[in-house]
Amino acid sequence: MGGASAESGGNYFDGMQKLGKTHKHFLWIAAVCYFFDQMDMQLFGYITPSLMDTLGFTLEQISQFSSMSFLGMCLGGFLGGMIATQLGRKKSLLLLVAIFSGSSIINALSTHYAVFMICRFLTGFGTIGMVTVAMVYMSEMLPSATRGKYQALSIACGTIGIPFGAFFATVCLNILGEAAWRLCFLIGGSGIILVPIGLKWLRESPRWLVMKGQIAEAEKIVSECTKQPCDLSALATKCVMEKTVGMGQTIKMMFSKSLIRQTMVVLILSWGATLGVFYLANYGVTFMVDLGLAYTLVMVISASGVIGTPLGDVCVSFFSDKGGRRIPIIIMSCIAGSICVFSGIFYEPMIHYFNVSNNMVIPIILALIGILRSAFSGGTMTLMWTYLAESYPTKIRSNATGIVFGSARLVAVPVTLTVPATYYAFGYLGVNVVNGLWYFIPALFALIWGANSAGKSLEELEAEFQC
Repeated sequence: MGGASAESGGNYFDGMQKLGKTHKHFLWIAAVCYFFDQMDMQLFGYITPSLMDTLGFTLEQISQFSSMSFLGMCLGGFLGGMIATQLGRKKSLLLLVAIFSGSSIINALSTHYAVFMICRFLTGFGTIGMVTVAMVYMSEMLPSATRGKYQALSIACGTIGIPFGAFFATVCLNILGEAAWRLCFLIGGSGIILVPIGLKWLRESPRWLVMKGQIAEAEKIVSECTKQPCDLSALATKCVMEKTVGMGQTIKMMFSKSLIRQTMVVLILSWGATLGVFYLANYGVTFMVDLGLAYTLVMVISASGVIGTPLGDVCVSFFSDKGGRRIPIIIMSCIAGSICVFSGIFYEPMIHYFNVSNNMVIPIILALIGILRSAFSGGTMTLMWTYLAESYPTKIRSNATGIVFGSARLVAVPVTLTVPATYYAFGYLGVNVVNGLWYFIPALFALIWGANSAGKSLEELEAEFQC
């Protein structure tokens, strides 16, 4: 097993040919964290009718719960990075897991409107804050040569939570009826078991420890993982001399002369990938029904489509570390955008043909297109996550990642509100062309200005960006 050593200059985990037990434990915990994050979003969408029937919540109140969750996501992205800078990656990850799991459990035990509002906010805060920290944590813990591969595989395991959440909620609602919402919230909160497991299995990021001057502890962790002696003194000299960077200084550095180009690229990539996924997420079923498909059939097609997300992440793992990371992002983005435009052009005539001929081949084709759409959109998001965390030096990595990720969720709020007006003005083709642009435009920016990052240590990338 290769690893960091005194002879190699102490490049943390770069050079490892095979992951050890510590890294595997870390990846499994990260995967399960993603699993509960993705599952929660699916579960709440399915149980809202039960909340209205059982607790008497109105549609307006349900929309308020969703808005509070989205607000929590925005703040979770912004503040999650700050928490990780101050407390460390390990403690922050487990704290945020405890926040979103505990909030879901409280939701299961409560029937009060105000409690639901607070808990949905905290659930959104915890889940996206956790994702932000996990992106940074994984980038700092994985070897440079396989960073993209293992991050994609971990996310693929996590995104199984999307079809699982849809399946679990459907089964519970059919068996338990209106009482199923409590069980769904309890399942969403069962991620709390990760806290004691993580305290035992996880190790703090050596890069964060070095930044805080805890050199001996960092060397101990690297040696434990690589099974080789480690000397980080050369890398530590500069880091120890630097003061902890606050949010204001982080923003100043992000838009400094040396980093502004890469910051603009990752901002636009992050906004595009987020809008690509969420732009039609709350409207797809409604639009297909409006085009003439039966509601029950639309639900089957939509449920089938989410299978594509984990499949796309698995596929990404095979080529994430090729082409400097930038080329796979460009290719995946362009394919995802093309599928959006294809859907806009052909969905309506296919649905019309189905209603005329009642040929069941058409719904199968629509489901397959949905699978491809979620596979390439999810794969694009996964690549963007890896690329984002690689784009900044250790001293601002978590803060900058949180700012970019949180801003993407913030931008999605007003943009998604324009979907109905676009649909009424330009039809199903119009909204899908706009959805495609969220992929094409970032791909163009990445092509012209994006930097290659795959296969390079984070320290090499920091030197290239001259920060």
